[in-house]
Amino acid sequence: MTQLRKHFVGYLLATHGVRKLSFDHPAIRQQIANLKAWEAANDGKASIDFRSDYARRIGGLGDLPNLQDLLEEGSSVMLDDLSRLFRPCGSVQAAKELYLELEPHAENIIGIRQKMNLGGLSSRAVSTLVSRQLNPRFVIVGNAPKRKRRSSEDRQTEAANAASAKSRGKAADEAAQPLKRLKSTLEAGGQTVTLAKLAERANADGLRTTRGNLWRADTVSRALKRTSP
Repeated sequence: MTQLRKHFVGYLLATHGVRKLSFDHPAIRQQIANLKAWEAANDGKASIDFRSDYARRIGGLGDLPNLQDLLEEGSSVMLDDLSRLFRPCGSVQAAKELYLELEPHAENIIGIRQKMNLGGLSSRAVSTLVSRQLNPRFVIVGNAPKRKRRSSEDRQTEAANAASAKSRGKAADEAAQPLKRLKSTLEAGGQTVTLAKLAERANADGLRTTRGNLWRADTVSRALKRTSP
């Protein structure tokens, strides 16, 4: 009998360098090397696709929109090191607040360095993460030098990722337009329209996000930003 492979999304977080990410981006090369090494060590029992966010400073889960979408989908997200999520937070308090946002999804957030998911960590291990005291260097295999030429496989993967991002962006733009029209209608009626109120009204009218989820204040905010000139 053929053994089914467990699928994970390899999550990459860039906090410096240019915003346009590629597999050669210096901020994520080591992360990719670590994740691929883990995949190889599992000898065909697991497969990884990559998704990424770019954030120089993290004030909350809303600053990591791709991670937020993955968690809302219920995807199993693999990082090479969970501490990467907390180091860019501006303070220990901000890191603690991010942890509270991640906690409902903790079983689906896995760290190779920690050898378990976020939900399995002891309170002491969590404290170490949010205090941002863990040594940032984590290497399973050496970071390969920057390649002068990309392989055909890398080019195909980058092209597929770009096409997927374009498709998601188009769907997000389309979902944002009814929100914009609803906001204009409510304001024309003399109502004060907060993000929370707009989310509540949109849900009552049957509007949904591109993932089919109910609107929240933070997702409404992101959608309306897409409609700004």
